[in-house]
Amino acid sequence: MKYLFLFLLLLLSWMIISSITLESFLIGVAISSILCFAMQDVPSLRSFHFFLYSYLRKIPKSVFEAFELLINILNPHRVLLRRIVDISTEHRSETELTINMLTITLTPKTIAFDFSEDTVFIHEVFFKDD
Repeated sequence: MKYLFLFLLLLLSWMIISSITLESFLIGVAISSILCFAMQDVPSLRSFHFFLYSYLRKIPKSVFEAFELLINILNPHRVLLRRIVDISTEHRSETELTINMLTITLTPKTIAFDFSEDTVFIHEVFFKDD
């Protein structure tokens, strides 16, 4: 059942980003089949719901931070600072790591630029408080 769900999810993702033709559908079936057979551990439906909930919950925060960044850049008396932050990833599941990396990527003020077994290094932009 997990493999069927993963196959349908991958096929749906492929069909959303490609044109709806017979060739595209067959390519999507082939790629989805290969990825399903290549996966050792298939995530459960519960982890997918957790991932989707976490992702949708963080979208308003990302939009707010994008506007905040825009306003602060247009405000000339604010001082822009940068720093490198390391985040430990030791005792986290793969789902939590994926959510964390997507959050970092979607947040307008951060960029993940290096990843090791137990640490993620992030370049962060922030403004000095007056």
